[in-house]
Amino acid sequence: MWELKTDDTRIFGWVPRRDGFICCFGDHANEVKLKDKYGAYMARTKLVRDLLDLDDPKFVSGDYEDVISNKA
Repeated sequence: MWELKTDDTRIFGWVPRRDGFICCFGDHANEVKLKDKYGAYMARTKLVRDLLDLDDPKFVSGDYEDVISNKA
């Protein structure tokens, strides 16, 4: 699972291929932090991904450099 962050928002999803991101859930940062919703959103995102009829592998694993190009 991956989480995109801004000051005010948390977006949970996964990377099905390099430089691609599928957003599954989003919420206000304060809600996620104050109510400790990280685990719940990650579990829900994994469930959605697992239920989709996608070819394996359904996601790219690895570090940041493995999933995002450094295009300038």
